[in-house]
Amino acid sequence: MRVARTLGLNVANTEIGIFNDEHVLIVERFDRLPTPGSSVRIHQEDLAQATGTSFINKFERDAGPTYPDIFASLDRDLAPEQAKTAKRHFAESLVFSWIIGHNDGHSKNYSLTHLPDQSFLSPLYDLNTALPFELPNLVLAKDYRAYDGVQLAFGVGGAATIGEFGTESLRLLERDSALPNGYLDDFALGIAARLQPAVAEAIETLPEPLKQIPAVRLYPYATFAQTLRVRDVLYAPADGFAQRTGR
Repeated sequence: MRVARTLGLNVANTEIGIFNDEHVLIVERFDRLPTPGSSVRIHQEDLAQATGTSFINKFERDAGPTYPDIFASLDRDLAPEQAKTAKRHFAESLVFSWIIGHNDGHSKNYSLTHLPDQSFLSPLYDLNTALPFELPNLVLAKDYRAYDGVQLAFGVGGAATIGEFGTESLRLLERDSALPNGYLDDFALGIAARLQPAVAEAIETLPEPLKQIPAVRLYPYATFAQTLRVRDVLYAPADGFAQRTGR
């Protein structure tokens, strides 16, 4: 979450707290407006609700909504300019998820904020990564092919895993969200260029015991590999890793 915020994504404020010697992640609520002595609820509608989907079908792979289903609901329920902005933010989040290995971004982990005069995609509130939980020797090798089989929460044009996602996926997302050709290339390259410093900064803010957790120690190796993936996909799609390493 902190990495995403540092990189400019709209993310809920978070911090690490300690309760009864247990470390917990505290997420600041964005669905309440403080008032003197109380608060006012700000209406939220998750994207499963927005698409008329049962919570048991929150993942696309479980007969849940696809990203075109979500775009259709945004076009139906939001004003044109608001829908365009929401689709851009959603497309950016899918690209970010591809890079960091966030495979839990199902339809209930996205919401719309509804105000009297506007609606928009709520801050992201449940980001994580599957990458540093692969076998340590694979992560330490910094070979992004180790993550090729990690399944994405939303497929794009038949690309359902990190390894399948590529330039065709970016073009489809751009087309369906009315973004200029190459916009998401620039977005992905920008994330890749700044990812390692953002990861280092986030880890440095952790309490010392959390820094020693194996997944935390491995995380920089995993994200570094993914920065290589982004550059290979966008600059040398024909097996750039093999070309660079001689494998």
